[in-house]
Amino acid sequence: MISTTFALLAIIASCARAAPASSSSVTFSRGPDEPTPSSVVDTPRRLQEPSMSTSDVLEPTISVTDSVEPSMSITESDTLEMKPTHTPVSSASSTPSTQAKKKLVVTEGGKDTGRLIVMYKEGVDSVRALQATNAEDVTHLSIINGAVVKRTNVTLEALLSDPDVESVHEDGIAYASKEDALIRQNNAPWGLQRLSSKTAIRPGSNPNTLNFQYVSDDKAGRGVDIYVIDTGVNKRHYEFQGRANNNFFVSPWTNGEDDNGHGTHCSGTVAGVTFGVAKAANIQGVKVLGGPKGSGSYSGIIQGMQIVLQQCQKNGRPCVASMSLGGPGSDPVDRAAAQLAASNIHTVIAAGNDNKDAKDYSPARASSNSNTITVGATDINDGKASFSNFGRPLTIHAPGVNVISATHDSNTGLLALSGTSMATPHISGLIAYWISIYGNGSPATLKNYLVQQSLKNVIRGIPAGTVNLLAYNGNGQQ
Repeated sequence: MISTTFALLAIIASCARAAPASSSSVTFSRGPDEPTPSSVVDTPRRLQEPSMSTSDVLEPTISVTDSVEPSMSITESDTLEMKPTHTPVSSASSTPSTQAKKKLVVTEGGKDTGRLIVMYKEGVDSVRALQATNAEDVTHLSIINGAVVKRTNVTLEALLSDPDVESVHEDGIAYASKEDALIRQNNAPWGLQRLSSKTAIRPGSNPNTLNFQYVSDDKAGRGVDIYVIDTGVNKRHYEFQGRANNNFFVSPWTNGEDDNGHGTHCSGTVAGVTFGVAKAANIQGVKVLGGPKGSGSYSGIIQGMQIVLQQCQKNGRPCVASMSLGGPGSDPVDRAAAQLAASNIHTVIAAGNDNKDAKDYSPARASSNSNTITVGATDINDGKASFSNFGRPLTIHAPGVNVISATHDSNTGLLALSGTSMATPHISGLIAYWISIYGNGSPATLKNYLVQQSLKNVIRGIPAGTVNLLAYNGNGQQ
């Protein structure tokens, strides 16, 4: 029996346009008007020197992000008038019956410690006043003639009703300036600059160079596992700095080594130290495709997704599934992808490279009825890539033409490829990046945030019925 196969969604710079696919398989080829990307040979580039060896499989270091407690506030209707339990000493104080009610001053941004900062009027003995309120966990702040106290409803009501109190505030949370936590990389590929910039790249810029700037937070995906369901990964490549594993594979393959190059290239865009969006994330290669054409069966793809589901449930870490693959419509493949998203695994999928409606491609079309994310491709000039599929299933677009990343046949080499396969890992890395900063929201939440943060109506050549949204990480300084 002939099994239906998947083909890589990459357009390799050195390949000629492929012949039309048969009804049982699909091969995505470079469009006739696509510029031919250049192969680049380079010596290792070092942004940071880790104290680890990449020759062995290393267990990833886990960093647990802190959850943020929701803000608390009290409305005027919730505030009760109470007579003070001490004798007011401020001659300017009025009686409770004539005094206007004070309101709690809520922290901007919605983050607080669950305590209250109270300031008393000039001349009031704040120590004596607080003793009368029976407030708990009191720390006196003489510099402001006040204190910080544990927040309880009784304490809050008493303070708001006390005529000697000047004001009551939530105890907000301060952070080091975000600017201090941002990193500017000056040897990035063009796709990373576009991801972190509000403005278009300068016309005439050469995409086959590494002289672009990427602005990102230093958390950079730390503590997140990104499962690249593809042709395997060269875990020894310098770009991965010991953060990549290739332990997972399905039949007929007997190991997770990359024999094609597509999986390693995608992994470099996801989390490479030079080429990657989430430079501190962990790469978990899942080999479901292989050989010169990078093909595999539907059942193998589904088995690969099942491996990801089992591993994520087992280790409990935040997970992203990155799938730069696709083929003719298949309900079982769509269901498996939707199940990953329903299981709190962020699932990012390539739209396909036939310049056709993605509604006929799987698993790309799954996003129409699930919280998976489907990605189209753009070029350096903010134009729709000529090969990129389109239509209702698309969630977002990202750079996908002449994208430089890692190769499988050298531990230091790099290569430029084009395809929605190259756009997809930009989004997989971006989701991991946001998880490391804000915590692991649901796939629905982060899918909505991706759309909310995107640059609107900046892409040229988008067909009617397709979103005109370009991915943006929110750190643009240009």
